[in-house]
Amino acid sequence: MLSENRRIYLLLNIIVYGILIAMMIVTPLVPGMYEAGLERQEAFLGAPGASVVTDAYAGGDIATTTLLTFLANLLFAALLATTLPSLVIPFFGVVRPGNT
Repeated sequence: MLSENRRIYLLLNIIVYGILIAMMIVTPLVPGMYEAGLERQEAFLGAPGASVVTDAYAGGDIATTTLLTFLANLLFAALLATTLPSLVIPFFGVVRPGNT
């Protein structure tokens, strides 16, 4: 299937990675972007259970770090950010706040 749609695949990759590179160039130029990122990082690291993951990273245990990162992403991204909002309002989990 990929070989049949090679041009579309390459075009989409160029678009996605082009946008990513453009955002990496533009983001430092936007006033307040760095500070907002730091605030969100501090809020994430202060969340309950985040210290377990950060301690695993600091400890150097790759297996535990991998498992905990997978579980944290699964819990937050899949369940809390997508599934639960969609149970209340159908398809609401695909609309993230700030992207409307």
